[in-house]
Amino acid sequence: MALAHASKQSGVIRDGLGLLVNHPGIVFSDHQTRVNFLFCFASRGVNEYIELFNEIVKIGQDPSLRLRLLAMDEQTLFETLCYKFSS
Repeated sequence: MALAHASKQSGVIRDGLGLLVNHPGIVFSDHQTRVNFLFCFASRGVNEYIELFNEIVKIGQDPSLRLRLLAMDEQTLFETLCYKFSS
């Protein structure tokens, strides 16, 4: 998992969240690390930024959750993550 993020202090003018899911994995320059989930988010609110950052990090720390997410079809994955991040 990789995470690109920015807060209000970085000049964010609108909240946003994006996710790229790549099943085979994107290989980075170390030629060993494969990333299946690339999250990109921006938040104007400090509390919202911290909450979302922590939720995304939890996914990165749970290998079994990442495998379950990768096994889902697109619609189920979308609904699962939308529910997770909106609750």
